Amino acid sequence: MTVERYFGLVEAGVLSEDDRVELLEGVVVAMTPSDPPHAAVVARATRALLRVVGDRASVRPQCTLVLGRYSAPEPDLALVPGSDWDYVSGQLRDRDREMDAARDRASRTRTRATTPCERASDGSGTLKRWPKTP
Repeated sequence: MTVERYFGLVEAGVLSEDDRVELLEGVVVAMTPSDPPHAAVVARATRALLRVVGDRASVRPQCTLVLGRYSAPEPDLALVPGSDWDYVSGQLRDRDREMDAARDRASRTRTRATTPCERASDGSGTLKRWPKTP
């Protein structure tokens, strides 16, 4: 399914804006519901990024982001080039190459971030992560 058709489902009333779904690689996928701890982490991360990035990029918490013809995810938090006004149409059309490069960098970062690791609680209920030792 294309992004245009996906947004058409909302306009036709098949989906409502309150439905917790997103379009990933042409497939409408259900999103997990948010809970208070998750919302608090997203809020804290948003504030931290806004302080660090300022006006050099757009910090988009839980906003639909059109990524090509077949994907319109709603990430918890996205740091993207341009200003908030550049995304009124859902995507930054005149910077597609920058977005592709950013996606490639994010993919490489995600690969590094998902290396095997161990988890342990520090007693406060917070999980700590560190790389596994060989």
